[in-house]
Amino acid sequence: MPEPTHAPVQRSDLLIAITSAEDRSSLTQASREWRKGVRTLIALDIPNPAGALYQAGRHEHNESYAYYTNISSLNMTSPDGKADDLRSAMTPFLTNQSYGVDSYKWILFGEDDTVFFVENALKLLGHLDPDLPYFLTDNIHYPQKHIDGEQYVGVHPNPRAPRCLPCAYADPLLGHYHNPLTFNATPACPCTQAAICNADNLWLTDESCNLKFNQPGNGHFFHKGAGAIMSVGLMRMLTFHQAEQFMRNRTRYPQAESMLAELLWSKLGLFPTDPGYGYLRPHVRLFDPGWRGPSLTHTASGLTADYGNDPIGLITRLEVAVQGWCDVECEDQLQHTISSHLDAQHASQHVDLDVISTHAVMQNFAGPAQQAAAVYLHLQLTELMDKYSQQQQHRKWFDTYDF
Repeated sequence: MPEPTHAPVQRSDLLIAITSAEDRSSLTQASREWRKGVRTLIALDIPNPAGALYQAGRHEHNESYAYYTNISSLNMTSPDGKADDLRSAMTPFLTNQSYGVDSYKWILFGEDDTVFFVENALKLLGHLDPDLPYFLTDNIHYPQKHIDGEQYVGVHPNPRAPRCLPCAYADPLLGHYHNPLTFNATPACPCTQAAICNADNLWLTDESCNLKFNQPGNGHFFHKGAGAIMSVGLMRMLTFHQAEQFMRNRTRYPQAESMLAELLWSKLGLFPTDPGYGYLRPHVRLFDPGWRGPSLTHTASGLTADYGNDPIGLITRLEVAVQGWCDVECEDQLQHTISSHLDAQHASQHVDLDVISTHAVMQNFAGPAQQAAAVYLHLQLTELMDKYSQQQQHRKWFDTYDF
């Protein structure tokens, strides 16, 4: 990645926005390891949380807390929805309201089982103007026809999903690489429907530049477990009241990702912006990379193929890297990974709980047993990425030192 084109981004320029709940506090506690030095708002299902855990959070870990109701109290139901979907969709706006638009440049928005690699995020954001309205992710859900040619499958991430590249994006591969089966993303300031229409190579828009199907919110949305990054320029365009009113009046597709995607499209006419680096390099994905192939899930809305949710794959590559055995593509991925989704609900299927209970990083774990696997993944990913980053710094020093 080239040198930053804007002023270097510091941890003090960031806010982290996390959706959680009282009974998942062990996950937010584990995330303190990678959140060091960054102000964090945690949206909870209880008002005025008290106790030693929350007191320590306020005074030692740059945390603040906000309460927002569960979706069930508003009679918003969905066969695929979750109780915290509305709270999750409102979390960035709770964060913006709590800290104010003059106090930050970027919001890293995810779940309590999302891990962000902050140093990699800082490098990425140094190339971008925070005053532009960016919703950054390369993990976008979009439907495509199943191999049987009949039913549609929701795929994430899906390279066919409409998106833009950042404003004035510069990359030596831009214009020299494009898979004709993927959406032909181009730089745009900002990412509007007109920009999508001009770039459309998949006949997704009609002669009037209207989307033929799958508007944002209807099958086209980001994956909240993978997280996203929102600029202060975007947050200035919507008040808390406007966002809340739109979401509370909404009865279709009430999953958090859908609500937020439709809000940005309906109110602002905006689509997601792909950071670009992984878009032009098929071996790299910035938000929640995966190597295990698709995980198929049957929901009331249909079949979903998930190519992320692979923290074990990331841990394996980090373990290889710290031993010095990572090849060029492996190094490229690790140096640009922004997030990993731990999928706390199913994390215990991927680790041996008896083995991790004896691991050094779990010595102080005292949470519910069903959260032990996700806590372990939080801590292990953070520790390994720190080791890897330190090795990278040492390597740069040796490469530049004149013996």
